[in-house]
Amino acid sequence: MVLTEARCGINDAPNEILLLICKELPRGTLATLCRTSRALLGVAQHVLYVQISLADYAYGLKRLRSWCLAINAHPHLATRVQSLVLRLPNLGSLPESLSFDDAHQLQAALRRCTRLQRLAIFKADRSARRGCNAAWLLGGCAFRLHGLINEYFALDDDFASFLSQQTELRRLSLDHIERTCTGARYLGAFSGEAMRNVITASVPDHRDLRPEWRLERLEIAYRVSSNDALRLQDYVRTLTVLNILTPENWRYSRVCLADSVDPISKLLPNLVHFAAVDIISLNATLLNMLSPHVSVAGFQRLKTLTLMIWNNVLSFSSEYDANEWPSGRQYHVNVNEYIFPDAPSSGMEALVEHTAQACKSLERVIIGTFDPVSRKHFKYVAKGDAKGRISVTAEAPADKFDFLSVSQFGSE
Repeated sequence: MVLTEARCGINDAPNEILLLICKELPRGTLATLCRTSRALLGVAQHVLYVQISLADYAYGLKRLRSWCLAINAHPHLATRVQSLVLRLPNLGSLPESLSFDDAHQLQAALRRCTRLQRLAIFKADRSARRGCNAAWLLGGCAFRLHGLINEYFALDDDFASFLSQQTELRRLSLDHIERTCTGARYLGAFSGEAMRNVITASVPDHRDLRPEWRLERLEIAYRVSSNDALRLQDYVRTLTVLNILTPENWRYSRVCLADSVDPISKLLPNLVHFAAVDIISLNATLLNMLSPHVSVAGFQRLKTLTLMIWNNVLSFSSEYDANEWPSGRQYHVNVNEYIFPDAPSSGMEALVEHTAQACKSLERVIIGTFDPVSRKHFKYVAKGDAKGRISVTAEAPADKFDFLSVSQFGSE
């Protein structure tokens, strides 16, 4: 048989087979094939429009306008959208801003996406500190989200109204946002059925926590000396992953979050993953604090412990005397011949090893530091294997400590 006689045209292939092919192809390849074969176009739309990402701002608003045009011209495409990621400039009249014409086109497109389940909105200018009072874009939207990430909208009356209608939310992430609404300024004060089913939350304030949530994962800006710890007690039975981060307005504080290991071990002994991360190097360096290897024994199930301390701690101590002076073994963070003339090297390798040994369930301990003299970042890692052996590594990454690469908050 001649090969050309046995060849089957793509138009003759069942849609089920074409759909399987489309799902296996990279999105870029699939889009290219659709431009050369109209037979694939109808089936490919079931794949191409399910998850939409317009987060690459290299093309400005060109891709956003193109997507809005397609959605508004072809409503059947809108009903296929389940996940949408946007990166938007601020609303305004400047050339680089989101114009009101573009905003109204986006609002119309969002209203058509009635089956949208996951929405993430980021700022085009990541250094911008102010949120955008443009949540009216979400007005009239009928979708009920399962996941929402907001780093763009300020918490104004429009955004508060939108949140109050979201009864199916399971995952919620709010950046450090301005609160300009005239009603409840924190999520914890919202009434009714709003957001009752959230199990994963990233919020900038303990007042955004709701007691009826059955949180399993939480990332929060944590104030050691406030009521934050008391609010965490509401989730003692359910919480397994906790990341605490330095609040943005604590640059001049003398509080280092590594000091929270001991109270958290008593408050939430069933945590599986715990991270305490100082976002910035504080202006005032702490002299000493209790070593984490003393505290981790209070955890019953902990598998990973991550501490990012910059140069906010000079040393850790295994105990304190009656006068609250550090005693016992000292673990020096950085070598400083003027402060610790007898310390031959940093004690961080020993600290991560002893911390891993102190809690039987621990599989990994990471401590990130910064040496202000050499201007280098250091990462110390202790890992345990099934036979109880612990390996320790130390490295000096070229850039600062990459917390997202080791965080368990977003892992499944």
